[in-house]
Amino acid sequence: LREVSLDDGRVTTPAPEVLLRRFRAGHGPERELALEVAGRLLPKGLGPEARVLAMDEGHPMGVRLRAALAARRAGERGAFATLLVKASEPGQPLAVRGYVAKHLPEVLGSAAMPVLREMLRAETDFEVRDPAWRSLASFGLKAEDLLIGMLREKDPLSSAEALRDAALKVRASTGSRGQSLAAPRYWAAFVAYGR
Repeated sequence: LREVSLDDGRVTTPAPEVLLRRFRAGHGPERELALEVAGRLLPKGLGPEARVLAMDEGHPMGVRLRAALAARRAGERGAFATLLVKASEPGQPLAVRGYVAKHLPEVLGSAAMPVLREMLRAETDFEVRDPAWRSLASFGLKAEDLLIGMLREKDPLSSAEALRDAALKVRASTGSRGQSLAAPRYWAAFVAYGR
């Protein structure tokens, strides 16, 4: 973290707490960036302030989501799951839905899988579908039944290629060698899909 003085161009290393000032005020993108960095550096006092910001409906959803994630990383517990599920809905901006798809597993754990599935049912945009597939694949073998079910649904938005890629990512993430998703029930579902 570096700070550059606009007066004389001097570069200093401020205390991470300077980020708290940055996300309290300023424009949306600046606040989002400050929250992203704070969520990684975890300055003292971050948790309670970020939690309050996340729950305040008067702020843009992008700011609230980053505040929720920063608060969660700082050890705060709150109604962040409700916020993320609301942000996953089709009426939210594309950037918000993509951000949520990427971070749902961190906040919801395995309870994110059905939410990700619903996002994939409703989404056509790559900016949301790609992080949703990646998040789903991050669950490894826990996602196997969900992926097989998606193959059987013949959902036109759940293309066989995307499902196959997600299944292969699951196999790669678990180090599975000829097991699980390579098992006959996976391939039977894949063949039933029409491939």
